[in-house]
Amino acid sequence: MSLIVIKGSPTITWGTSNTLGVPAGAIVESARFTPKNGSPIEIEDNNGIAANLVLLRDGFNAKVACLYDGSKSWPVEGANVALTAAINGASANSYPFGEGNAASCANGVVTYYCTLVGIEPSYHRKKEEMIELNLSYRPNVTP
Repeated sequence: MSLIVIKGSPTITWGTSNTLGVPAGAIVESARFTPKNGSPIEIEDNNGIAANLVLLRDGFNAKVACLYDGSKSWPVEGANVALTAAINGASANSYPFGEGNAASCANGVVTYYCTLVGIEPSYHRKKEEMIELNLSYRPNVTP
């Protein structure tokens, strides 16, 4: 499946209200998804030759950049967050990065329930202050 964000703005939400408003969410400026197992695993048949290739859809690590807002109560490391993005070809039967109880899909919009593993401020000259959130998503693992 091709992983193409086709429309809308990806968002990230946290907390009990799980809404985009202040202080429980932010619009994502950029996101980089790195599959946990990006290449197939070769299985040999005891003669040194690969007999099978296995593709594992075992989640992803993501680096998400959001505009920093000092009025928000940002989540802390170890918190659960919801990353929502419209992805081409996504359906309830076919999730990019693997299905499971840590994801949901409706109308081509996939919501991944991730664990926040790191927070990094991002400073640039003559630009708004950004915050980068490092996320981890694993299917069938409840965050």
